[in-house]
Amino acid sequence: MQDRYKMMHKDDIAAVFTIDRDTKAVLSLDIIEETLMPPRAARGLDEFRAWWEDRAIPQTRHNLRDWLQAHGMRTTSEFLLKNLALSMSDCWWVKREDAGIKWKDVNFFENDFGTIGKERQAYNDRIHYTPDATTSGNLPKYWISDNGIRFLVKGNEGGTYQQSFNEVFAASIHKAQGFLNHVEYSFMDLGDKGIGCRCMAFTDAQNEFISAWDIIGRNGFRDGEMSRNGFAGLLGKMGLDEWECRKQLDYMALSDFMLANTDRHLNNLGIIRDPDTLKLKGLAPLYDTGNSMGFGSVLDMDIFLRTKTKGFNKTFRSSLETVGDKGLINIDLLPSSDDIREFYKESGMAEKNIVKLGELFENRIAILDGLQHGKSYYELTRKYTGK
Repeated sequence: MQDRYKMMHKDDIAAVFTIDRDTKAVLSLDIIEETLMPPRAARGLDEFRAWWEDRAIPQTRHNLRDWLQAHGMRTTSEFLLKNLALSMSDCWWVKREDAGIKWKDVNFFENDFGTIGKERQAYNDRIHYTPDATTSGNLPKYWISDNGIRFLVKGNEGGTYQQSFNEVFAASIHKAQGFLNHVEYSFMDLGDKGIGCRCMAFTDAQNEFISAWDIIGRNGFRDGEMSRNGFAGLLGKMGLDEWECRKQLDYMALSDFMLANTDRHLNNLGIIRDPDTLKLKGLAPLYDTGNSMGFGSVLDMDIFLRTKTKGFNKTFRSSLETVGDKGLINIDLLPSSDDIREFYKESGMAEKNIVKLGELFENRIAILDGLQHGKSYYELTRKYTGK
């Protein structure tokens, strides 16, 4: 047996698709209006299936199986469908073909919602839709509404609060550098779960987020086929200022190096679009730097320099070599190792590791300073790698 659903963009029909009633697998797709589809999902049934799978909570989410069982669901797709595939990021959602509900009745920008993972606001029949069904990433996280303002709350993996500290630290770097297009993170008390962080949603009913991955798509991105500059050029053809995009993407690359962020995959950057006119407004704010500053890795400079990175480049070296203006980071405004030790002292990390964080940060400052003065990456890193 199968059920028919409408793929909606606000109150406009983008497509009709069928889903297996038992497995919740997508069986067929009939695109009604291609311009209203998510860019990647408009490229055919296989890409739509991939987009649908990516929209659900990832299978790698911490304690996912136990959580699904506790809520009477077998798969993330079942949870996604139960919540109409609604998201806090954009204006796409789904409904049964014969359903009469409207966008104004269900969207999270104007309506209350349930929250999974926070006992005081349970997932129930009264507030029966939750944006937590479409939050990406492996971290424990959930959305809340505080005096009508939407915030994403993030926890941590492992035995420390380092990921939350990393987010707040990264935001402080961007603020000190005068880079305005970033998400502001602040600490949040998570009770028995310790220290987390939260950030305000940068989307609403007039501003939706589309990831770089959804713009480029699986068929448009293979190793070496799409560079940062190539992406900026693509955005230029789509109506944005190509040179402004290049500048912001170069700043992103430099700051990711300084923060030792290896996790800038193409779902961790994107653009903001007007969902009514479909006009692009600009690059999305810089966000999600929790897996940085050596989190989950051995704190060693040689290992850091050899670590593979996600996104447009596979190494920090190739990323830095394609930056047009390496002076976008003002070294004089970067924190010292003493500043880092003071900042991370409540993170739950061992003191020796915090000291190491400061030392490695100063090493990266030295490399960037050398690059800004015309020295080669090889020359600057040889003493760490022994090559």
